[in-house]
Amino acid sequence: MHSKFSISDRKKARLYRDPPLNKITLEERMPIVSEYRPEIMEWLFLESNTTLKKY
Repeated sequence: MHSKFSISDRKKARLYRDPPLNKITLEERMPIVSEYRPEIMEWLFLESNTTLKKY
């Protein structure tokens, strides 16, 4: 098992590098890249310990 965390919408707006986004301000980027999540999210990735039979 391992987990991954999302990043905040504000951080996404600052970090994403894309030619069209580079031409606009941070405030203009926010609604474009925002996912409007209430908090930073965590996803858990689980793997089975057994081998599944392939059909």
